[in-house]
Amino acid sequence: MKELVHVVVLALMSGFLYGYNTGIIAGIDVAAVNGYYNATFEYTDKDSSPVCKKNPGAANLQSVDATAHELSGYEGLFVSNILVGMTVGALIGPFLADKYGRRMALIATCANASVCAILLGVIPSFWGQVVTRTVLGISVGSIACVCPLYVTEMAPPNRRGQVGTLFQLNICSSIFVALLINYFHNEHNLPCLQPQAWMSQFSYGAIPGIVCLLYCIFFLPESDSWLAAQQAERERAGDN
Repeated sequence: MKELVHVVVLALMSGFLYGYNTGIIAGIDVAAVNGYYNATFEYTDKDSSPVCKKNPGAANLQSVDATAHELSGYEGLFVSNILVGMTVGALIGPFLADKYGRRMALIATCANASVCAILLGVIPSFWGQVVTRTVLGISVGSIACVCPLYVTEMAPPNRRGQVGTLFQLNICSSIFVALLINYFHNEHNLPCLQPQAWMSQFSYGAIPGIVCLLYCIFFLPESDSWLAAQQAERERAGDN
């Protein structure tokens, strides 16, 4: 029974971490482009470049000349960079899980996700945001591999499909939560947070990361399958 509780809690929290950090960008790109982003890049193929907005999300930035075509590329990079990190994380996650254990891989993943989300809420640099969100993607891609692996090994055979569905369901649920947060943080609903509200939306991703991290540290046991594999490897080494 305890194993079932652990896998259910992990599936819910991991799914929320995955879904929120990937879905929140849907309502952030426009706000970032209109405020902080345009304080970094200026149009050069128009008669008048937009006035740089010196706001808390774009403090002390020096504008860089860019054409409309280049601006579109930068916006695409701002939105999609997390996918690069997710690809790397999908490769790194299984390696960490095999070498250091499922539990340690989850702890490292959640710790990295929490730190990156907090940094996204305070970094006043376009390229800093891009790099940090790419690193965040490593955690998102990693947890997408390690969590189902842990669930498969620890859930009772007759419950594996149900728990795996919980992981997928909470990804969708957390995307819906991210969209709600996007709605309530727009300039009409929360004008007091403008123009840096989108940075706060990024930082909220630290909440599921920290909760999952604390649960993995204090409550989550190591996978029985991984422990058995390690014991078998030590026995083979001893026989040699």
